[in-house]
Amino acid sequence: MKKQKLPPPASGGQSTAEAAELKTITDFILTQFKTEKVICFGRIINNVQNSSCFKDTASESEAKLQNSYYLLIIPEAAEMLADITIQMRLEEDLKILANITIIVHRMEEINAALENGSSFFTTIYKKGIVLYDQEKEAFVVPAPGTALNKRIIKREAFWHQWFNLSEGFLKGAVFFKNDHHHNLSVYMLHQSLQHCYSGMLRVLTGYRTNTNGLRRLMKLIDNILPESSFTSNRNTPEDGRLTGLLLKGFGDARYSDKFQITEHELSQMTTRIDEILTKANITCLEHIKKIKEGKTPYIA
Repeated sequence: MKKQKLPPPASGGQSTAEAAELKTITDFILTQFKTEKVICFGRIINNVQNSSCFKDTASESEAKLQNSYYLLIIPEAAEMLADITIQMRLEEDLKILANITIIVHRMEEINAALENGSSFFTTIYKKGIVLYDQEKEAFVVPAPGTALNKRIIKREAFWHQWFNLSEGFLKGAVFFKNDHHHNLSVYMLHQSLQHCYSGMLRVLTGYRTNTNGLRRLMKLIDNILPESSFTSNRNTPEDGRLTGLLLKGFGDARYSDKFQITEHELSQMTTRIDEILTKANITCLEHIKKIKEGKTPYIA
């Protein structure tokens, strides 16, 4: 992988501030763990321009929301801490600086994936922004992997399996909603969206997520497939409450007698997830069809 520079500074010095923020984040990571490489594979930059005739400058840039960064951390071979521990500690410690989503994979695992033609890691290999490289462990050159037609068939079968699971959970949610078991309905909705997002990431990017956590899947979707995000672009208080209720669907909705959701909120949640599943099925099947026809590359 060749080192890539950050994008040229945009007007108002926004990219300069972004580069400085990424450097601060990277420097912190290097003080915490034995790190081989840090690669940025996505970012969402939030900035609001606020101008007023009562201010000295014609236009002042004020950050209202934290920026979001998506990082691949590759620990040194000598780093003994578990990958999940590294991920959780860094995301917790860095949240005062930015909204960070981290995936942790070892070089051995990544190189094996590159040799097998992984579309996800090959895309990062080609397009990722290298923030730090110790250069002790090298990437292998990506290989074609298994014959394309076999991989397409496998990915298509995977989507049908996971979409059917998502649909089944959604039908269960509607059943429990009509039976006035709202808590179980929320649990089913949680499972429906979790399976849908996992399937979409696999089909559209090639990433085999090693997490069942809906919160992390949501964060990955917000960057990679924002049109399928559970929240609207407005990020209203209503969005926040519905998201919070849904994320509690795995635990609190089943086990806490304090969990409460109104009929209206449950209907809104059900409608949103139904719409996401419908769009996801169209998008994934169309993506597979275009790959078969040679209109879309298997690797981005």
